[in-house]
Parts: sequence; C-alpha cells; structure tokens
Amino acid sequence: MSSATDTIHGSYNVVTMPDGTEKLVAKQSDGTWDFVDNRLKLQKELEERFSDTTTIPNDWKPATEIQGLIKSKVISTSDHLKAHLIEVLGSPTGIIKDGFDPAKKALLNKNGAEKATLLIIIKSINDPSWNQVAKLL
Repeated sequence: MSSATDTIHGSYNVVTMPDGTEKLVAKQSDGTWDFVDNRLKLQKELEERFSDTTTIPNDWKPATEIQGLIKSKVISTSDHLKAHLIEVLGSPTGIIKDGFDPAKKALLNKNGAEKATLLIIIKSINDPSWNQVAKLL
C-alpha cells in the first residue's frame, strides 16, 4: 500500500457500495483508489506502534534558547512600534508633559482609522508611558 503522502490532494470521491452505503475513496499517485477508512486505520496503527517513543527534530533547540529568540524578536518588534509611534505622535514624555500638538490632535480626530490603528499599537506594546498617551487620545 502507498504511503499517506501518495494521496493526491483534492482527489476524493464518494462511492456507493452494493449494500447502499457510501464510502469515501482517495486517488493515490500511482493511479489506484483506496478507501479513506483504510488510510485512517493504518494511521491509527502507526500512531499506536510509536506511542511510547519520542522523536526530536534535527534542528530542535532547548526551550531556553527558543524563549530567548522569541524574547529578542518581541523586543525588536516593540522597539520598531515605539519608533513608529514617536514618528507619528511625538515623544510620549513630551505628550504627557505638554499635551498633544493641536494640529495632530485635530488630524487624528478626523481620521478615525489611523487613530484606531495607533491605539491598537499602543495597546499591543503595553508600555506605561504610551498607555498614558492612549488616555489622552
């Protein structure tokens, strides 16, 4: 019997059996047809056969390394978002101290989509100073 990877994508048909029941069949890469029930039974048998083993991919890294990579990626993304906010709105400390530039405030009030996007960015970075800016928006 062919391996599961030999099933041709999107090549499933429903076949009516002589007793009137309907069965789902899948076309294999060699041109033969196989009942999906048989494929599922083989998959279950294979999973049971290897249930007591653990497979580790070749490129597996311990959790601490992965967490460090994720943390560094999150930090760099957060820094980019903060830089974008500073470019669009200004410095958070300046906004908290002096308030918004009236021209920017009027522009944001006109453009609700941009204001909503900026609020979502502020919420996603969850920085205390930017959270105070969000309250002023």
